[in-house]
Amino acid sequence: HLKLHEPVKQKTAESWETIRNWSKFKSTEEIMGVLPKINIVARQLRKCSMAATSSSPVTATSSDSSFASTAFVQEHVKQMQSDIMEQLIPQDATGAVENLADLNVTSNLGRMTHYYFQQGGKMLRPTVSLLMGNACNSATNRSISDELLAVPSSDRSGIATHLTVCQNQYKIGMIAEMIHTASLVHDDVIDEANTRRGSASVNAVWGNKMSVLVGDFILARATQILCSIGKPNVISVMASIIEDLVLGEFMQMSTTPSEATPQQRMNAYIEKTHRKTATALIFTTKLSLQ
Repeated sequence: HLKLHEPVKQKTAESWETIRNWSKFKSTEEIMGVLPKINIVARQLRKCSMAATSSSPVTATSSDSSFASTAFVQEHVKQMQSDIMEQLIPQDATGAVENLADLNVTSNLGRMTHYYFQQGGKMLRPTVSLLMGNACNSATNRSISDELLAVPSSDRSGIATHLTVCQNQYKIGMIAEMIHTASLVHDDVIDEANTRRGSASVNAVWGNKMSVLVGDFILARATQILCSIGKPNVISVMASIIEDLVLGEFMQMSTTPSEATPQQRMNAYIEKTHRKTATALIFTTKLSLQ
């Protein structure tokens, strides 16, 4: 999905193949040896993600297929950011609290939930979800009717209209980003962080108590979107992602025993990182098959 020079393409491909064999590594030396290869792939993914979230539209001609994937993700991520913001507008559908507006609950909660999303971000998880969803659709020659497309054809640019994802695949990207952002809000409280993405963190502006509630609210809205997919296996996988995220955070807060060997310390570090970050990306990729 990137227009790379051939030497870079070759190096990235070799690095990716090495990472795929991660489970075969037995020693700290082998793991440390593969870290530079991980950085190569990570840099290429980051370039793709940054290009996809750029405010500058892709202007290449439809014959230039090397830009099609970037245009495809760019269009969908832009729409996704708008849809997430809309989902985070507090509502009182049950009528249980008739004076939400009078209590300034709607405006205050809405402002806090929108705070991190307005600052932007790499949107790596939605990017992976969208690219994988389209790849699966293309590989299986899946036909998606216009009413089931995530973004209608009429709202798409000509360069990438042949690249598609359905609404459920699109929702997976939304949910993944919302869960990730909710975890950032909670992380900042745990770490007593004062900044996030170059600005004051939610807890620095509104305090810890409100920040915890904001993170919970974002998770609740993500769960509502998740349920709208209507597939129990998807809900189960997403629950596993959140479980791993919490366990990874607990592992990070725990102290490694002083008598632990370097190998044991590395194993604990890899396991913690897997639960906090890798699991979400792996499961998001798998769910893009839906």
